[in-house]
Amino acid sequence: MDSVLPQPPVPVMPPALPPAPPVAPPIAPPAPRASVQAAPTVPPPPGTPPRPFVHPQKTSVSRRVLIWTMALLGIGLIGAAVWKAVPAFRGAMGAPTPGQVADAVKQQTPTSEDLQAERDRTRYRQVNEIRLALTDYVNDHKQYPTALTDLMPTYLKSVPLDPSAQRAYAYARDDSGFTLKFTLETGIFSYAAGDHEMTSRGIDVKPPTTFAPQPQGETTVTSVPAAPGTPAPQTAPDMTTDSDGDGLTDYQETTIYHTDPHKADTDGDGFSDGAEVKNGYDPNGPGKLPPVK
Repeated sequence: MDSVLPQPPVPVMPPALPPAPPVAPPIAPPAPRASVQAAPTVPPPPGTPPRPFVHPQKTSVSRRVLIWTMALLGIGLIGAAVWKAVPAFRGAMGAPTPGQVADAVKQQTPTSEDLQAERDRTRYRQVNEIRLALTDYVNDHKQYPTALTDLMPTYLKSVPLDPSAQRAYAYARDDSGFTLKFTLETGIFSYAAGDHEMTSRGIDVKPPTTFAPQPQGETTVTSVPAAPGTPAPQTAPDMTTDSDGDGLTDYQETTIYHTDPHKADTDGDGFSDGAEVKNGYDPNGPGKLPPVK
């Protein structure tokens, strides 16, 4: 029987290793910089003045100042152009220009005629205030005062002064009552320009005509018929009767202030018509006394 010879072991090969990465060549160090040699300083010729030294920071400040100056100048020029264009723009948009505003102000300035009319309204109001105060005074004292100063301070806070002459109105007490004289410049309502008199009967109201008594005995009176178309004789209105006792006569209430002569407080606010007129308030409702019509 043939013998089996042992086989030699098969060698085991190790696994292949990955290839090594390429190695970069070494970086050469930078070459040293060559030192810069300063240029040789050439001395200036004899007699040359030294050059002034300018600091670099001062130079930058001067440059900034110049830039800001130029910017502000540009803004000013733009603003001037806009300012000149504004009037034309306002006119195109319908807004009033300064010239139109000046014309409007000139038109609103009161003329001399307006000022005279305003002074006449003041005089008319003042003489009516004085008359109301005199009415209150005579109701309390049964006679008129000797001077307008006697009305202060109970009936008047101060004596009204003529707005033009700046003096008190001429006042006198007489047997029939009183006389208060005043002058109108342009006239008001039915009163023309000129001198006028306020009495207890009203403005420019003449006293009634009195006749001498007829002698005793038989008197024959012959009536003469009036011609056709002749107006009836007019009698002076009653200027003293005050039916409601509010300080305003019936004539004043019906003709001047248009209040109820039989109701002391026409608007029912707790104040009499006379007190409201005396203090400048409307006796027909709230607010100040409107111009008398």
